[in-house]
Formats: sequence, C-alpha cells, structure tokens
Amino acid sequence: MMRIIVGQAVYQLALLVVFMFMGPEIFKVPTSIGMDKFDPSKAEHFTIIFHSFVMLQVWNQITCRKLKKNEYNVFSGFFTNSMFLIIMILIIVIQVSIIQYGGAFFRVCPLTWE
Repeated sequence: MMRIIVGQAVYQLALLVVFMFMGPEIFKVPTSIGMDKFDPSKAEHFTIIFHSFVMLQVWNQITCRKLKKNEYNVFSGFFTNSMFLIIMILIIVIQVSIIQYGGAFFRVCPLTWE
C-alpha cells in the first residue's frame, strides 16, 4: 500500500506542477496565475488543473484495487463490482457537470473535449 500511495503522490504532484507552470504553453490557454477575481476568460488554466486532479483521483481508485506486488493488471475483474463502476461513473458525470455548468460558483469555465 505504501508503494501505491507514494507512487501516486509523486506522479500526481509532478503532473500537476507541470500543468500549473507549463500548462498555459502546453494547452495554449491564458494563464490563471495571479487572478484575483474570477474571470471566465482566464479561468480555463485552473479549470484544466482542477479537472486533471479529479481525473487523477479516478485513476487512483482503479490502481488501488490491486495492492500486492505481483498483481500487475489493475483491470482484472474490473467489471465484476457493479457498485464500484456506478460510483466511478457518478464521479465522472458530476465532475463533467461541474466543469460545464458550475461557472462562477465553482470558479470554473466550460472546457471543450479537445
């Protein structure tokens, strides 16, 4: 379990730091760094970071299903637990809804699929 926790923490931290500081160049969006008040035209950068964080947590849910060193296939038996699938789909649907319709309340702006 420690291997999974540390591995996921390092992976997520590295990716989110890259998105924070190099995200505007990578995604070709205006930077949100230094934004005092919510401005939808500049919120796309932080929205991408927020959405990436939540999707990384969804991936973390999948990888935490297998904790033993010899269990490499995290997708084995993936479709046998219907409650897990329902919760994961619900998280993704709520996340996409927050991004697309949350607006100023969540301080996000809608993202395109690209």
